[in-house]
Amino acid sequence: MTEPKESAENKKEPHDAAWKKILRFGVFLAGLIFMVSYLDSVFQYKEAPKRFRLFFEDKEAEYDVMFFGTSHVIDSVSPLELWDNHGITSYNFAGYGMNMPTLYWLIQNVLEYKTPKLVVIDCSRISKTNLYGTVYQTHNVFDAFPLTKTKADAIFELFEPEYQLEFFWKFSIYHERWEELEEDDFDTQYSYERGYSHRYPVAVPKEFVPIASSSQTKETANGVIYLRKAIEFCQEKGIDVMLTYMPYPAAATQQREANRAAVIAEEYGINYVNFLTLDGVVNYNTDLFDSSHLNVSGAHKITSFLGNYFRWNYNFPDHTGEEIYASWDEDYQKHVAAARSKIKSLKSLDSYLMMLSDKNFSSCIYIPKSSMLLSDARMLELVSNIPVSEYPERLEEAIALGGDYFLFVDNENGRLLECIGASASGKAEISSAAVSYGSAGEDGHLIEIGTSKYLVGSESSAADIEIIVIDHKSGEIFDTGSFTVTLGSQYVEASRAGSVSTPKEETDP
Repeated sequence: MTEPKESAENKKEPHDAAWKKILRFGVFLAGLIFMVSYLDSVFQYKEAPKRFRLFFEDKEAEYDVMFFGTSHVIDSVSPLELWDNHGITSYNFAGYGMNMPTLYWLIQNVLEYKTPKLVVIDCSRISKTNLYGTVYQTHNVFDAFPLTKTKADAIFELFEPEYQLEFFWKFSIYHERWEELEEDDFDTQYSYERGYSHRYPVAVPKEFVPIASSSQTKETANGVIYLRKAIEFCQEKGIDVMLTYMPYPAAATQQREANRAAVIAEEYGINYVNFLTLDGVVNYNTDLFDSSHLNVSGAHKITSFLGNYFRWNYNFPDHTGEEIYASWDEDYQKHVAAARSKIKSLKSLDSYLMMLSDKNFSSCIYIPKSSMLLSDARMLELVSNIPVSEYPERLEEAIALGGDYFLFVDNENGRLLECIGASASGKAEISSAAVSYGSAGEDGHLIEIGTSKYLVGSESSAADIEIIVIDHKSGEIFDTGSFTVTLGSQYVEASRAGSVSTPKEETDP
């Protein structure tokens, strides 16, 4: 007896069931991958994606310059200021505590995505023997890059086997961050600064004792070997290389690194700027935020110097006005707005004065003859640092005569107005308004900026310095501050006491 044939419908059921299982598994797998990917992005430390996300998102941008180095470069070079000043496109790929072998591999990873005309390598830490600084610091650079063969090669060469997994699969270490998670981990505020970081404090510098140029890091140092490899790798790709050594009161070990870099640059026929030996670029009394890193004022100066240096030594086009870089103009305005916001929030006078050294702002400074600031060298240097292109020559005269001192700084056009004494007066023009200063009799002195009026030096004021700040682009007087002084252990210290007052008829009822 023959068995009945299996119907086509019965044959189809197992077939359909198999496909449904495969489909369900596929959906499950896709969901798992999405979930792990999402958790990976939430749990990882945000330093790398914050600083480098724009590099991967801005696919149309081409770069004239890329900067590599340590934290000295992070704090010293602003790509947005290079852009606004010169139309030069750049990205700051420096990393905290980055040793030269790590830098060499970072260059290789970056160049998989874009090829700049010039690579600038800062030579700090070439005396170090380790392949990397710390595992944590290296994550804060390498985590931004997708896994490729080049990244895998870097991981295998740089790290011991016990650390390699966490660079291949970041979630293997970040999943333990449950208790550390903050709002920024879920709604990350990514930086528009293209690798640069602002520093706002003002430090008292250590003594800088120069050594002989003949004293140099050994040629056999691991950092020197990898610096040469980095130079040769770039040159093989037809990319110019320039070396720097960023300024700070460097110890003998660091100065030996800078001296060795000069020899290497000459050997390869490439440009080298050793800021440790250049006078007049930065002032350690005004431009450091700690013992070895530059604050915002120092970054303005280094970025300006490099922009001019590039113009003289490299044939970079001016990209100003090109449509694909419209976002750079927008981000520069954010950069300026951030500086405005910071000035308004600052309570300490030294940081406040430091922030006024900015081409985007003009300011009025009034110091009464009774102020202790006139006898404090540190604060006077910070006042003298405000003009970006001129020096207030009459400040010393005011000290000698014991008179009230008024300084108007026009950083847009590089002009100054200085007045000394109770009866002194003066006028100046800026693009947005006329500025005048004169006696108001018993009420002190009257400052007029357009239609706005301010009283300084009145008998009721206990301020040791009064400041008015103007934004060039908008013409807005966006902040005023009066500061009082106390005597510290080494220098005077001053904190914000309030705003600059207005005449009675100008005060709102």
